[in-house]
Amino acid sequence: MKAFVCSIAIVVVLAASILAQSKISDIKQPIDPRAIEYFDVGADCEEADVYCQVSNYSKAIKIDPSFAEAFNNRGMAYRISGDSERALTDFNRAIELDPKFCQAIYNRALLFTATGKEESAVRDLTSVIAGAPKLVLAYIARANVLVKLKEFDKAIADLDRAAELEPAMGQTFYNRGLAFMLKNDIDHAEVDFSTALKFNPTLSMVYLSRGICYSKKGENDLALADLSKFIELQPEDSRGYRNRAIIYERLGNKDGAAADNKRAARL
Repeated sequence: MKAFVCSIAIVVVLAASILAQSKISDIKQPIDPRAIEYFDVGADCEEADVYCQVSNYSKAIKIDPSFAEAFNNRGMAYRISGDSERALTDFNRAIELDPKFCQAIYNRALLFTATGKEESAVRDLTSVIAGAPKLVLAYIARANVLVKLKEFDKAIADLDRAAELEPAMGQTFYNRGLAFMLKNDIDHAEVDFSTALKFNPTLSMVYLSRGICYSKKGENDLALADLSKFIELQPEDSRGYRNRAIIYERLGNKDGAAADNKRAARL
């Protein structure tokens, strides 16, 4: 039997407003007004203009080295630029200045996740959840790490909580569906994938994942429909063609299978 080609990566939804401090009114401790001016300029920089951000946050920090929010935001800019070492240094400094600074702890956790330090990420995200128990993204992020650690039941529990807090977020149900899928609980996975599509019908990876669920259950027509929809949304992704080719072969459509395999080989 041919194995289906499926990404098992959890989608973590990121929101810049959650990660970066953007409103000066949110800053708790007194800060030198000159530093605030540079901070505001940095916050207004284009998202892709890392130089503008780093330059202005650095000026704010030079004026007021106790400016934790500036370290957090500069760390974000470094992370976007791919400079993980400097990003970690800034997140660490922000947390030293304010040990309860959930945004900086959350950002450091994401950095730990991206650099393969899963245990450290779980510790940070657990700390964030203790301080901000209604922060949906923290539960989703921790579930992502727990899946990497193959702690599927704990990941599902975190996604249960995320769904309670934000019941209309399609990505949460998709992530939970993937966790169920990795547990080989295909029925629950299918239900979650279908729920995800109710909230976000253009979330392409859901069609691929649900199509594989249908195929595992022998529901070939439904699998074919989902895989074709995935190909429509992601025509340059070989996984759609390879998986659809398997269904075509199962249904006796040799020409369709050959065409899909040929297309997949070119991608």
